[in-house]
Amino acid sequence: MKNNTQGFTLIELLIVIAIIGILAAVLIPNLLGARARAQDQSALSCGKAIQTANALRETDGAGVITAATKLATANSITVTAPTGATFDTDTIAPCLKAGVVIGAGTETVSGAGSYSFDVSMATAQGGTGAAYKVTNSKLTK
Repeated sequence: MKNNTQGFTLIELLIVIAIIGILAAVLIPNLLGARARAQDQSALSCGKAIQTANALRETDGAGVITAATKLATANSITVTAPTGATFDTDTIAPCLKAGVVIGAGTETVSGAGSYSFDVSMATAQGGTGAAYKVTNSKLTK
């Protein structure tokens, strides 16, 4: 009597498992890095929002924001506006996303209407911790 059982040989199964293992070893680290880069983009978006908010304030003849802080664990932003000025924190609402850190700027600026902030995404929140330097003329890493 003829044996009609069909299936994969052990070698074929081992080759498929090896290919899946190689693909997983290549793809998983790239996917984990993509999440950190996306979190850093949130901090970059916050920096752009601060620039836009200050540009709008200058256009309206109001003073620019000279200081703002948001800790990684905070759910609100503390904004220091010029004397007598008010600031709508909704303008920089993207910064309210948990984990974005806003701090005093490390970039040296001078002149009227100059400001400097550092924004970053804390490593504890999934970011790389890279700081973006926000001034009235540029946004750099």
